[in-house]
Amino acid sequence: MKKHLYRISGILFLILIIIGSTSCGSSSNQYMEDVSLSAEHAWTGDTPDDITKTVTITITPSAAIEDEGSLLTITPAVTPGTDIDEDNIQNPAGAGQGDSVDGDLSFPSPTATVFPSDSSDNALTVTPSQSPSDAATDANTNDSDITPTIPSDNSQAADAADSSSDSQLPAFSGVSYVVMDPVTGEIMMSSDADKQIYPASTIKLLTALTALDYLDMDEVITADQSVLDQVEWDAAQYGVVAGTTYTLEVWMHLLLISSYGDAADVIANAAGGSISGFVDKMNEKAKELGLTNTKVDNAIGLDIGNDYEQMHSTATDIAKLAAAAMKNQAICEIVKKAKYTVPACDAMASREIESTNWYLTKSDTYCSDYFKAIGTKSGSTDAAGSCYVATVINDEGKKYICAYFGGTSKDVVFREMTTFLEYTYKYLT
Repeated sequence: MKKHLYRISGILFLILIIIGSTSCGSSSNQYMEDVSLSAEHAWTGDTPDDITKTVTITITPSAAIEDEGSLLTITPAVTPGTDIDEDNIQNPAGAGQGDSVDGDLSFPSPTATVFPSDSSDNALTVTPSQSPSDAATDANTNDSDITPTIPSDNSQAADAADSSSDSQLPAFSGVSYVVMDPVTGEIMMSSDADKQIYPASTIKLLTALTALDYLDMDEVITADQSVLDQVEWDAAQYGVVAGTTYTLEVWMHLLLISSYGDAADVIANAAGGSISGFVDKMNEKAKELGLTNTKVDNAIGLDIGNDYEQMHSTATDIAKLAAAAMKNQAICEIVKKAKYTVPACDAMASREIESTNWYLTKSDTYCSDYFKAIGTKSGSTDAAGSCYVATVINDEGKKYICAYFGGTSKDVVFREMTTFLEYTYKYLT
């Protein structure tokens, strides 16, 4: 008779379990609306003291949640006939949120106690059934270290995504670029670094280096009309008139700060005896510097847009050229200036000129916490697009050179160069 009473009390206990589950389910609809449950029960034990009720619940996810191994075995940690305080049966921390990081339902780990165990009478132990492969995988798991995790929001996932996206390579919209260590020659990052490009006025760095092989900075040079007549009308010009006399130092400022073509031809003629003679010397200098993919046919940087068909280089060669130029102290002192006041002479009044380097003249727009710019040279033609080769340095004295070609605008060039250089300092230095 007692055994029958225990059986009846066990059935009543099961009913209470189901009622309690329904009550809990009302606070976690986000789980229940996606699953359905079926249950099987069995008694174990031969004497009243040993009788235990085991309920096996099978969770069937909706079509959107396909998860094998969803069979759970629930063993109440109570004796038959004991009243259950339903108010103390709670969801695991955060379960009411109903969302995991990736939006899928998360089930507890094997033998994890997912209800509060402050009162042993109310504790339920949930044990997911395992496939043979799962059991083999979990054979070495320390059950006492398993803690079910149900995130209340996806902020950690968002932070991780942001962190990983930071290390992605920056976008590039031009034709070719390279970031180089000027000391070691190592290429830090690049795109089509050895593709043939039109260098535009970045080639004036070669004009300057070649001239310094034949002239001193204090040498006086006077502009001849025959030389000025050879300057292409669409090249940038200071407006030099015949008889204008400056030292090479002043002509170099006109050449490198504001990229004036008339200054380039005046320097070329003085250093080479003629513009064509100087071009030959420029090509010799290019070979000396190891610029194996560079060829020039004028001192300004004009290309096929002005019928100069032998003007070409690569981003790698121009970066090497900039590294060589920045080893020359005179050039370094010039290209770091944002402005320069051209002195007066008999033929020309004094005038202030401004650098084409927007890192220097628009530092409020094109700035970085990772580096500051110390040169070097811009360029632009219809065929070349917008170009720039920049030399930068950080607080620890680490320098890099970025040579960028084929930009759709000067603004794009400077913004993308900034991202390349910041990426290099942040991830590659």
